[in-house]
Amino acid sequence: GGDMDGIPVVLMEAMACMRPVVSTRLSGIAELVTPGSGLLAEPGDVAGFADALLRVVRQPGKAERLGRTGRERVAAEFTLKDQARGVLELIRRHGGAR
Repeated sequence: GGDMDGIPVVLMEAMACMRPVVSTRLSGIAELVTPGSGLLAEPGDVAGFADALLRVVRQPGKAERLGRTGRERVAAEFTLKDQARGVLELIRRHGGAR
C-alpha cells in the first residue's frame, strides 16, 4: 500500500553517541550502516546477528572503532543543513514552495 520505511533514527542517535550498532539489512538501514560503521546481518539470519553481537562484545577495540567511525559518518552525512536542504528540494519538486 505504498508504505515506506526510512532510516531508523535510533540507529543514527546511537552512532552519534559513538555506540557500535548491529542491525539487519532491512529497509534503508544499509544506507546508514556501511562497512566499518556498524555490523549488519541478513534479515532472518539469527546466527549471523548473534555472531555480530558477539564480535562487538568480545572485541572492545573493534566496538570502539565501529563507534568512532559511526559517529564520523553521521556527523558528515546527516547534518541539519543537508537534511533541511533535502526537505526543501522535495517541497519545491512537488509544488509546495515557489
